[in-house]
Amino acid sequence: MGRPVRFNTRLVEQKGVGSECPRRFQSGTSVSIRDAKFRWGFSDSNRFAPLLERAGTRQDPSRIIIVSSTAGTTVPHVGEHGTIMYSVSKAAAHHLSRQLAVELGPKNITTNTVAPGFFPSKLANGLIEMLGGQQELEENNPRKRLGEPEDIAGVMIFLCSPAGAYINGEDIAVDGGMRFVSGRHSKM
Repeated sequence: MGRPVRFNTRLVEQKGVGSECPRRFQSGTSVSIRDAKFRWGFSDSNRFAPLLERAGTRQDPSRIIIVSSTAGTTVPHVGEHGTIMYSVSKAAAHHLSRQLAVELGPKNITTNTVAPGFFPSKLANGLIEMLGGQQELEENNPRKRLGEPEDIAGVMIFLCSPAGAYINGEDIAVDGGMRFVSGRHSKM
């Protein structure tokens, strides 16, 4: 038998805002989305960094995982139901993760981003319907399905396990390859 696996402190950041996609830019909505998706992640990471630093070691660092979206690395939706502020806030979360990786790495804390594509959920179902429904999105996905909870769980377990100890500053997309299907989401 090998040595026992010890899981250090892990911080997983995931914030959601369940507002409708605004037809026009509304400053209150924009501020709410930006705050939920970026400022909280930055504040929480700073607040917990001392605890994570004490728990992390060179061989088994503490982990920060920011749950973002593939919308942070693509231009997924345009037009009347566009998700501009959502995408911009997710891009900021991706960049925050890279900045924290460099800043906190020497303190034995790794930081990575997990970026899901479409997973049926209360928050995503409205946009899934606007894009033609679950069946249409599944047909256009290279894997011919949408995400399932186990897809995210596997990535999280990997990042938090000893196998993920040297992974730092990475964006891991969990979308079945959908972000590579050019132009699909921009039909709106």
